[in-house]
Amino acid sequence: MATTSQHVCPPDHPHNNTCYLRHGCRDHVCKARRAEGERLRRREKAYGTYTRALVDAGPVRQHLAWLREHGMGAKYIAAASGVSFTVITGIIWRSRDRNTGELTHRKRIRSDTAARLLAVRPDLNLLADGAFIDATGYRRRLQALVAHGWTLPAIARTTNGEVSEFRLSRWIHANLITAANARTIITIFDRLELATPPHTTAQERAWAQRARRLAMRRRWAPALAWDDIDTDPTPPAVEQSTGNPLDEIAIELALAGNGVRLTPGERRVCVRKLHSLRWSDQAIAERLRCADRTVERIRNELDLTAWQMDELEVTKDAA
Repeated sequence: MATTSQHVCPPDHPHNNTCYLRHGCRDHVCKARRAEGERLRRREKAYGTYTRALVDAGPVRQHLAWLREHGMGAKYIAAASGVSFTVITGIIWRSRDRNTGELTHRKRIRSDTAARLLAVRPDLNLLADGAFIDATGYRRRLQALVAHGWTLPAIARTTNGEVSEFRLSRWIHANLITAANARTIITIFDRLELATPPHTTAQERAWAQRARRLAMRRRWAPALAWDDIDTDPTPPAVEQSTGNPLDEIAIELALAGNGVRLTPGERRVCVRKLHSLRWSDQAIAERLRCADRTVERIRNELDLTAWQMDELEVTKDAA
């Protein structure tokens, strides 16, 4: 009578429950580990701590697809989650069913495996330099710097020649970007986010002002306008006016006497603020670096009373 020979794995084979079920191995090590696994499963179910139940693999497959869109390959996901590369590829790609011969996706996976995979988030530090990722968050960071008053040439100068203006101009409109370039943008953004753009000369102040107005026209939002600059699906509303938009930073610089160029609307705001401090037309004109008649005309348009002396003159007389 013919007997069916049992499959025996080589000595260096990693005997486990998978080997017992899928390979049909009946080595004494495989059988012992199979029995131990069954005892552990029954014990966990009895105490309500069983975490290896099978769950739907569909949500996990969608999550893995999202991670891959952000540049994380199966090897990087395996390193971040502790799940084997084989299990991950088995979820992502279809395999041939042993019974029907059809190519199908894996339908169910263990719940603890699903939890570890769903906990993985895109990590820029895990990606290879040449991995391409979505550029949305990094494009928004450069646009936020422009909204703050940084021009691309000024940003390029802060990198000491490592990044050119041409590369910045490509990144600020890109849809995909390499992980190495994304890390460079993060470094630039972290250094300049709270820094004041160059404003020593009148030319630098004019360029910074032009950068802010360009950002307003193109609806590039500042960094603080985003809830999450990387994941927000739609950009926040950027206030625009039918005429020239008001530049609050330019107004502050003008009030401080830095001689920045102002639009008519911004000059009216400055006149109103200085007039509220009881400054005379002459003092306001000197501070804003414009003609006395210009201040007088704006004051009349705003229906403001003329002050004969500003606060500095009153203080001088009192002394």
